[in-house]
Amino acid sequence: DEPSKSINVNIYFGGSAGTGAYMVSAIASDPSEAAVKNLCGGGDNHRFSIEADETMIDAIKSGDGKVYAYGIDTMGGAGKNSQLNHSPKLANQHNPQGYLDSVNDRQIRGWACDKDEPSKSIEVKIYFGGPAGTGAYMVSAIASDPSEAAVKDLCGG
Repeated sequence: DEPSKSINVNIYFGGSAGTGAYMVSAIASDPSEAAVKNLCGGGDNHRFSIEADETMIDAIKSGDGKVYAYGIDTMGGAGKNSQLNHSPKLANQHNPQGYLDSVNDRQIRGWACDKDEPSKSIEVKIYFGGPAGTGAYMVSAIASDPSEAAVKDLCGG
């Protein structure tokens, strides 16, 4: 309708429009590269970005785990708003990762993180005699000890 105009984008957390637990609006007005300009038919500012807050993260976790984005028609035509390509996206993009550094008769050491929330300490469950499902669950710990730079780099922050 108006390719040089920036549009509103409605973003739903934990479910699609009408079912999501939480919704925010953004304006797609950040500078965009030539390829985006060509796809939109003109204009220089079509990108958007928002910082996820705790309310958004809680809505994702309590819902279906996805983020849905819809472009809002500039002419306000009923039924013309559309779900953006590649929407929805699964918010939980990474499996936890880590390394078991050492085991002896006094201590079990290692590191673990989740790149989806790199600054949070995560729970680690320790099993003996086999992996989860076949081994005996013994204890859990929170991976919260200070990490060296290499671990921070691997974990994303």
